[in-house]
Amino acid sequence: MTATIAPERMAVVSGRVLTPSGAALPGVRVAFAGHPELGFTTSRSDGHYDLACNGGRVLAVTFSLAGSLSAQRSVYTHWERFELVDDVVLTPYDPVVTPVALAAGSPLQVARSKRRHGRLGPAPAQHRLSAKRHGAARLAERGDAVDLRVVVAP
Repeated sequence: MTATIAPERMAVVSGRVLTPSGAALPGVRVAFAGHPELGFTTSRSDGHYDLACNGGRVLAVTFSLAGSLSAQRSVYTHWERFELVDDVVLTPYDPVVTPVALAAGSPLQVARSKRRHGRLGPAPAQHRLSAKRHGAARLAERGDAVDLRVVVAP
């Protein structure tokens, strides 16, 4: 049986997960995308995590927590080294949402979010969704990221 992590190639990816206010975020699932054989860990009470892997390649580190937008960071891992990932901030879903009714007959609808981020200024973010043929949708954003999940029935 072959070991998943070869001792001579081992690397450890470490970092910290925070809330938007800068507080430590415990309980975040941290894993390597596409590598279930390497397992996962969860961030500790201080927001820190450590996860072992085989070094010598670029790996995508995924961060997920129920009720928050997930994040992903790429890190190049070297053999027999610790690799520090910059702090990751997970943002909770915005509880104030605008329903989008694609069957309303209007080709354009505006959805607004009340979430405000200091560096983006005081105006609420505005997102426009334009329904296109064959169920495709285009999103034009101003000032903020958005997690959009639209299901269009034929």
